[in-house]
Amino acid sequence: EWYAGASAVLVPSREEGFGMVALEAMACGAPVVAVAHPPIPEVVGSAAVLVPPTGDAAEATAMAEAVRRLLVDPAWRLERVVAGRTQAERHTWARSASALADALLFPAEPR
Repeated sequence: EWYAGASAVLVPSREEGFGMVALEAMACGAPVVAVAHPPIPEVVGSAAVLVPPTGDAAEATAMAEAVRRLLVDPAWRLERVVAGRTQAERHTWARSASALADALLFPAEPR
């Protein structure tokens, strides 16, 4: 309910192990604005609004500008919501478990 009712979900973290907050928010229909610090870009793809990880006022300004645009541009917001749901559908538990099993059971050939 919290994610679904959000105008946007901000993910400023640099300590994410996977990006579950961003993924959950997108699955619930909330647009995401996040710092482009690994692994977030790999998880959200082009669905979220990513800002450079500068660690200064420019980063905060970029996040604020993204939120402002989400609030004043309903068409762009809807694009982010639809893209986010589509991206979240790629990260099901079944697919994640299968990818992990493949990696553990059938590791890539050494080069």
